[in-house]
Amino acid sequence: MKIDTNNNNTDNTDNQLHMGRQVREVFNKSGLSIQQFADMIPCNVNNIYKIYDREVIDFGLLKRISKIFKYDFFKLYSQELQLEPVDCMQIICHITMRIFYP
Repeated sequence: MKIDTNNNNTDNTDNQLHMGRQVREVFNKSGLSIQQFADMIPCNVNNIYKIYDREVIDFGLLKRISKIFKYDFFKLYSQELQLEPVDCMQIICHITMRIFYP
């Protein structure tokens, strides 16, 4: 299942990824009923709505949800990091200069 979840969470003031919203978005596109989703977790329907409200979802539950939808929610965390490549030579030069020229 290919789902576009590039909504950047602009309504979240600290730009933190809100995983519950991401789960709800993928669920809405899945074609499953809320009861089917709850049965697959397994939990009751009220707990599904609580999942949607969670900004952070624990690893085990997120893994189960990822398997149900065949969607890698964990990649959303790594995409949010947007890490810059590290210039190792620059770091080594900086450390060397501080050692030899304090």
